[in-house]
Amino acid sequence: MSVQLPADYADVRYVPDHQEVYVSSSGYSSIQFDINERVDEPGVEDALKYHLEDMVDSGDGIKVWQTSNTAMARFPRETPTSTLLATIHPGKGSANPNRSDFTALLVILIRLEREKTDLLVTINIPHIPGHYDPSEIDLEGGDAGKLIRDGFAIRDEILRSLEVLRWELFRP
Repeated sequence: MSVQLPADYADVRYVPDHQEVYVSSSGYSSIQFDINERVDEPGVEDALKYHLEDMVDSGDGIKVWQTSNTAMARFPRETPTSTLLATIHPGKGSANPNRSDFTALLVILIRLEREKTDLLVTINIPHIPGHYDPSEIDLEGGDAGKLIRDGFAIRDEILRSLEVLRWELFRP
């Protein structure tokens, strides 16, 4: 696969073979690519919510702010694709000084029916005290704040640039 990512993201984490994770130079935000077996859900939004529940700890409070169907510029037009914006509020009790107030998740789900694959791209944007301005965020009022707006720009570039160069990647 090929995709255009920001220059300050590096592939530095050791992850399972079905994943790639790129971490920003700040060490906080990350972009994760997962190649998963296609789930048996009737629609793309149902499948997206299934995968979201699978990736979030049950003790974390999650809120989905928006979902929408979209298209990948370099995939066949009929490829079911959906995006999601959600926030996760971690459970209480962490003594970690870098503990986030919340993490925004920008998720892209690309359903590859013929390959029996769900390709997930997740942009994780932790909001750590002292590293963002809480007064600029009002998701209910439609203001996502700088960090999430930057994440939307990354998501949009992934929607434009992600392409599969070798489809045999998805075959056993």
